Amino acid sequence: LLPVLVSFPSVCFFSSLFQVKMGNHQSAPVPLKKSEMEEFARVTTFNHDQIRNLYLHFKAISASLKDDGVIDYHEFCQALSIPTSLMTDRIFSIFDLNGDKVINFREFLFGLSVFLNETLENKITLSFKLFDNESTGETTVSEMTELIESSIQLVDGVYIPKDVIHQIVSGTFRNVKERAKKYSGQLFNEEDPHQNFRSSSVRNMLPSKEMLEETNDKIDLRVYRLMIKENPAVLKWLEVDFQRVSNGAKALSRRGSARRKLCL
Repeated sequence: LLPVLVSFPSVCFFSSLFQVKMGNHQSAPVPLKKSEMEEFARVTTFNHDQIRNLYLHFKAISASLKDDGVIDYHEFCQALSIPTSLMTDRIFSIFDLNGDKVINFREFLFGLSVFLNETLENKITLSFKLFDNESTGETTVSEMTELIESSIQLVDGVYIPKDVIHQIVSGTFRNVKERAKKYSGQLFNEEDPHQNFRSSSVRNMLPSKEMLEETNDKIDLRVYRLMIKENPAVLKWLEVDFQRVSNGAKALSRRGSARRKLCL
């Protein structure tokens, strides 16, 4: 049940982000310079057309409340069509690389590049950061319960009591640790020296004995990785349909052209 709780409240995040209307006072966006386009293409996984389309969306979002060329927290939440919450705060912080409380276009590109075009392993690491807000390398039942509760509150018509969420998270932590213990024992039998040939990189992917032997009120990235790899569809919400982005950018471009004609 936990993978469902983690994934379904977030499934609309980025699709909503690209359904933004132009701000009432949005100025005509200055086209990106060729050197800027090439630099952005070099440091992200986006091509020129994708960057151009994302730029139009960025300009629309950044002008939705105040046309200042950056996206603040309230514009970010408005673009997601959801109220401010713990989940939106955590996601905003991933985009806001320099911590100045606004997102510039470079940060917007980098954030989306990290979320959308990374490998499963990198997405696992990234999503774990949402729960490990203090960067301790671990997350507790209470921390995950709080974030999942915040996500569920964003969904109309859905209510799950916090104590129920807590029980589900706690049970999931316990079960995944038990499976990890069995898997580790099968993969690395310390009494059998012939097992030592196994790759150290594989060994390093497994949870430590200390983590598996601790109480079930917390997990680290390695345990979380095992949980996600059993249910990789959990991270489906990190994907975006670029055809939707392209169509939205074309609509924004047409509206901008029509507005400029009216001003002439």
